[in-house]
Amino acid sequence: MLGEIPKETTGDYVHAIMKGEISSIPLVGGPAAELFGLIIAPPISKRRDEWFSLLGQELNRLSNEIDKFNLDKLVHNEAFITTILHATQIALRNHQMEKLIALRNAVINSAVQETADEGLNTYFLSVVDNLTEWHLRILILLDNPREWFIKNGREVPHVHRGPIAVIVLKAFEEKPPEFGGLIEQIGKDLFSRGLLGIESLNTIMTGEGLLQSRTTAHGKRFIRFLTV
Repeated sequence: MLGEIPKETTGDYVHAIMKGEISSIPLVGGPAAELFGLIIAPPISKRRDEWFSLLGQELNRLSNEIDKFNLDKLVHNEAFITTILHATQIALRNHQMEKLIALRNAVINSAVQETADEGLNTYFLSVVDNLTEWHLRILILLDNPREWFIKNGREVPHVHRGPIAVIVLKAFEEKPPEFGGLIEQIGKDLFSRGLLGIESLNTIMTGEGLLQSRTTAHGKRFIRFLTV
């Protein structure tokens, strides 16, 4: 039974899925699996173990809370396998917890999706790979600024008129010194990927306009993919 899988071994279960996939590749699979186990894994074992633990804890939670969620069936879920392989490659190149959590959520969502769009999932993962934590933070903030401030226990800003960047600056009190100069470029990056519907965060808005959602339908779907 899934509920009987020891919590500490769930991450190892995910690791076994990955290694099994590599081993199944004809001719190259066996040596590749050994390379994965003996050469590639040791230098990044800490990141790997933390990543699989992060995944394992959430998968274990799902198996305990959702009756129809079957961990064993994931081995045969090609969309899930593809997502976890891509997400793991990205996770091992990152140490920022917010990106790791976003990647974990993407894997979890692919595990519970009844009809996963594998191509879109892979594309969204590539977007995560190329964005920074600040891109993700600002995107989530601008999806619903008013709700963001309330959810984070902050007073909703009362600004008569100003650029959208003002909301970003008020939201993040702890930020790098150069942050102010990066906001505009981050906004352009998100706009170019179709995630924001406005190109410049220096666009002047009324106080009410500053609190309106600026994400596109594509951006909202991206956010849903990265949240649970």
